[in-house]
Amino acid sequence: MPVDAIAIIAHELRNPLNAMLGFSEMMRVEKFGPHSDPRYREYSEIMHVATQKLVRICNHLLDGDLAADGMVSATLGIISAKKVINQTVRLYGAMAQERGVTLTMSVDKEFPGLLVDAEVLEGILGNLVSNAIKFTPSGGCVAVEARVTEKDGAAILVVTDSGVGMAPETIKNILHGLPVSPGVGLHGDVGSGFGLGLVMKRLAKLGIHLAFRNNAGEGTSVIITFPGPLTQKST
Repeated sequence: MPVDAIAIIAHELRNPLNAMLGFSEMMRVEKFGPHSDPRYREYSEIMHVATQKLVRICNHLLDGDLAADGMVSATLGIISAKKVINQTVRLYGAMAQERGVTLTMSVDKEFPGLLVDAEVLEGILGNLVSNAIKFTPSGGCVAVEARVTEKDGAAILVVTDSGVGMAPETIKNILHGLPVSPGVGLHGDVGSGFGLGLVMKRLAKLGIHLAFRNNAGEGTSVIITFPGPLTQKST
């Protein structure tokens, strides 16, 4: 797509997004009175954060500093995996609930800080979690874990689902950067086929390892392993 066309689309999207940002802020702070149910305030906060992210993406597109893999110049800093996972679970909690899927999270106490861009990691986890929800049947579960392996003390993030599993050919294509055919989830969600490939490119760019553990007919685990230089233990 021509650069000018991308800039026009970003500009046209940014205007309504800024309006949504203003309305979600008013709802978040209960400007016109308290909500009848506290969950509305929580959802307003989630909407506000998600809209802020979309506005930032539009700004990056207009500035011309968004790469083909959706990444901008990284803002590295030691971040809390628990905070990022919690934000992701909050953002996709309603999606999981609507589809009858249980979404959980757990973080080891000894899990180290991560030297990565928080927004990039949120995007990666968001892709993995939303994909897992789409292909997990009602009554199933999706779990996001941050743990340290007993064998070598490596810091890993794992997204596990009890869905239909992935075809070996699909996994092979993702790992080799090959195209993946768009699919339709169990709940009617239509996929683009780009999500997991995008995750792979972003992780490779950061020097982070991605692996799949496929339990035929019983779901999939996606394992992200962080190299030692990108971790920092608490002192």
